[in-house]
Order: sequence, then structure tokens, then C-alpha cells
Amino acid sequence: MTVRFALVGLAAELSLRPLAAALRERGHPLALIDLAEAPADKESMPPGEGPLVLVTSQHLAMTGAVYDAFTQMSSHYAAPQTLKRRLSADLLVYVPHDLSEPVLPSEVDLLQTLDLYVAPDADSWWARAHVPTVVAGWVGSAWSDEAALASAPLSRGVLFLTQVRWLMLQGGADFVRSSLATTLATGIAVKLPVWPELEPIEAALRADGVPLIDPYLSATSVAYRTPLVVCNGPSSVLAEASAAGHRPVCVLPPEGDMVFAGQLGALDVVLCRDEGFGDAAARAGRVHEPQPRFDLDGFIAAVEDTLARAAR
Repeated sequence: MTVRFALVGLAAELSLRPLAAALRERGHPLALIDLAEAPADKESMPPGEGPLVLVTSQHLAMTGAVYDAFTQMSSHYAAPQTLKRRLSADLLVYVPHDLSEPVLPSEVDLLQTLDLYVAPDADSWWARAHVPTVVAGWVGSAWSDEAALASAPLSRGVLFLTQVRWLMLQGGADFVRSSLATTLATGIAVKLPVWPELEPIEAALRADGVPLIDPYLSATSVAYRTPLVVCNGPSSVLAEASAAGHRPVCVLPPEGDMVFAGQLGALDVVLCRDEGFGDAAARAGRVHEPQPRFDLDGFIAAVEDTLARAAR
């Protein structure tokens, strides 16, 4: 019987959209559920009689109430372990949404509640002590929308706006305009994350003539095709850019160095203030070969092997 997939996450943390597109091309029945918009329930599951595999990019240690309190939003979030039981899924598979920190320290002990961990790189060797693990690469590179990428304004680089909850607390659109004025004046395009209530920032940037990129395009696929990747704070995007061959730029807004100190890890990143963006950009760009793309065949084989073991 054909394996059915339910791919679940929330907003920008739903890193599984490229995987969903790749699995659809292989003919697998699937449901892609953004918990910011709809609940994951049995009525939304793909039809068929085959085993149901729940693939999540969610945090492993948060209930819905905790997640909504932490993000200050109202969603349909439920812990992935709860969703497995609610959906009567045969497997619970974890594919992380953050390449810079795939498993948080608070989540290590909870890996044993999974049936399979799909790790982005071999640095996750230690996870095998807690859960069956397969190294398949970064999920953001599983599939690319070539038509959309061909028409996207990528030639002058892309600023991936991140840390948006903090930006909103600092003043939202007005703060973005003022703190990144020099960077934006270069003609760089902006990619907003998929996240609620960012319409005022989008409208302000559009009114200023800033080129905007579809938020639903995979950040990794954009990084593969643009000459320059820029961010305004610590983010998975910096790690994804590095995986795509870049030395990215991180433009820290006022007070950003104090707020985000110590969160950039060991990545090769050029740090600057907005007024120093020109010099920083000259030292950034493509500096090495990209890492291999997501191993879809390896992912499917690992899922099938895990299902076979569970059936014994």
C-alpha cells in the first residue's frame, strides 16, 4: 500500500513545504497543514488505506497553550506527540525547521518519543543514542519552484527579514525603515517570513518601492540563486545560506547586538551596522561549494524501513 504523509508545522516553522512538493511529484497522498491556519485532525488527513506517517517540523517540548503564550499568537498548535495519538498515525517523524539549532537542549530527552529523526547533517550523530536517525540533508533543498524563482528579483541580493516579533516590539514598519535604511537603499530585495500580522511591514516596504519576494518560496532555493544573502539577526537563514555556499551578512539593528549577543554560533558571517552595509557586502557572497541537496530517496527508504520494523 502507498504510504500517506501528513506534514505539519506552523507558519515560518513549517519548513516542510519543499518536501511536500517533492513527495507529491512521487505520487504520495499527503496533507500539508499550517497550524497557524487550521488544525490537524482526521478529517484533513489524505485518503487511502496505506500507513499514515506524521512528519513534523514543530518544537518537541511545547504544548499548544505554551506555544501561543510564547509567540503571543492564537493558533491550532498541539504537541507533535499529541497529534500522533489524535491522528492515529503509524509513525512520528521529526524534520527540524531550524538548521542553526535542529534540536534544542530542552528537546534532547524528547527525541525518544519519536519514531525517526531526519537529521540535516552528520553533526547529529549523537541523536542515534535517543532515536533511529537518518542523515538526509536540509529539507529546504528538497524541491524548488523554478518558475517562481526565475521571475523573482534576486540579482541584487536578498534581505531575509527575521526576528519579526522583536521588530514589531521596536516599532514595526517604521523601525524597519529607519534601522535598515542604507541596506534597503541599495535595491536589495526583501523576503518576509510566513508569519501572522506582517502586512503593515509589507505595505510599507512596497510603498517605498522595495522589491519583495514571495514569502512561501523556500529560503534555501532563494539562497542558491542570489549572489548575496543578508539577515537582520540570528536565524536559520544564516545556516541555510552557508549550506548554499554563501558567507552571509548580518545587519544588526540598534540594540540588536545586545539582544542577540551569542546567538550567531560559529557560522562564517559578516557582521555590521546598517551604515556599514556596503563594506560588509563587499566581503560577503559565494565563498565555497554548496552542500548536497536533500536526499529524498534516503528519506523515503528510512520511513519505509521504520514502518517495516514497527510492523514486526
